[in-house]
Amino acid sequence: IYRTKYHLNNELSEGLISATNKKTLKTGYVNAKQKVIIDFMFEDGKPFSEGLAPVKQDGKWGYIDKQGNLVIPFMFDDAFGFSNGIAKVEITINGINRPAIIDRSGNFIIEPNELYNTIDICEDIILINN
Repeated sequence: IYRTKYHLNNELSEGLISATNKKTLKTGYVNAKQKVIIDFMFEDGKPFSEGLAPVKQDGKWGYIDKQGNLVIPFMFDDAFGFSNGIAKVEITINGINRPAIIDRSGNFIIEPNELYNTIDICEDIILINN
């Protein structure tokens, strides 16, 4: 029986899998052979999409590239994968998580706003519900 030192958090995405070290409970990324590619240093991590992955550190989400370099700073209360160069993020305003849309540089395409309850990205369409 082969026992892994990691808990695999999701499916293989762009050649990497978010995994949690069972001993330290920190998250990093391994390849399909479970070789560590990005060290276990994050509180949480989501799948890669368009070369970037949302990762959590000190309670905030940011984005890393496949080498583990921080590309978009830890500043969001939640973060999701990229699609067509944009991603949904959430920022807390007056105690409520409000959605926003960013580009691959972390610039807001749609800023968080108290009027927006939900924002969804469906292929090339951004749906806003207020």
